[in-house]
Amino acid sequence: MPKHISYNSIEQFRTQMRDLKKAKENPLFGIPDEVEFIGTIKLHGTNCAVCFSNETGIYCQSRNNVINLTYDNQGFCFFVEKNKKIFEEFFHILAERYKIDLDIYTLSLYGEWCGERIQKGVALMKLPKCFAIFDCKVSKPADSEFISYWLKDLTGISSDVNRIYNINDFETFKITINIDSFGEAQEKLTELTKYVESCCPFAKKLGVDGIGEGIVWRYWYGNGQRWIFKTKGEEHKVTKEKVLIPIDTEKVENVKEFVNNCCTLNRFTQAIDYHYKINPESPLYNCIPKMKDIQVIINWIRDDIFKEEMDTILESNLTTKDIIPELSKKVVEMFKKLI
Repeated sequence: MPKHISYNSIEQFRTQMRDLKKAKENPLFGIPDEVEFIGTIKLHGTNCAVCFSNETGIYCQSRNNVINLTYDNQGFCFFVEKNKKIFEEFFHILAERYKIDLDIYTLSLYGEWCGERIQKGVALMKLPKCFAIFDCKVSKPADSEFISYWLKDLTGISSDVNRIYNINDFETFKITINIDSFGEAQEKLTELTKYVESCCPFAKKLGVDGIGEGIVWRYWYGNGQRWIFKTKGEEHKVTKEKVLIPIDTEKVENVKEFVNNCCTLNRFTQAIDYHYKINPESPLYNCIPKMKDIQVIINWIRDDIFKEEMDTILESNLTTKDIIPELSKKVVEMFKKLI
């Protein structure tokens, strides 16, 4: 059984800037005072990957699992099977370009599987299903861990005829950020994110108009390493904040305010989609939501909030023990409305 090679979580702007500022103080990173981030269109679909080594051949992944034709994710494995020769060609192109030994290393092409019936509320739902590649990781299994780095140049890794796109072939953005004073970048990031949300450039290039999600930003350094963060439009944010792209933690006064800000309909919808629609390993996959499932949904939302909002929890002098009862109460209310 091939190993699942995970895609890292994409953090928020404020979190990455804080960590990048700390890293700049360490000379080993060699990070300058100003760095250039390249932005690519963020698509609202489901994260998938196609992986390959000479030992495993081609196999598919969802965000958290290895999948196959029996346990698929929205038809992604069928799509890859139909285009298997094309994907094999991509892997050999990259192996030749970067002199990668596929007897030793595994290549993973990550992208968004998106289009009709995969997600709601975006222009992409008007398009046939497609795979938009946005990253490629080189991995070498070593015991239970992975030695890995990322490939920056993915030129030529696309086949529009087969609906396999390269996100770098669509509109991209640039912004220079001063690590010690990134307040100026906030205004520009907000402007560009609103632009993408107002009319998705990816969908527009493919002939349809409608709302977009946001932008993913990367700063490349060293040998295949990068810093990465995301900015989302108002319609797709999972936390209610006073500004679209905050640069500081927004302190809350009490547990109820925190839960109302973080346990949003968008976050709840993500939990429902993950467990009932896009994760074949979930015990709730393809089931009809029932009240007995509620603890699974509460746990997912709890873990997601604690992962993304721990700085707010600490700044506001809250504890996880304080938050869980109020959070559970709100999730139960939302779930009752759903069913």
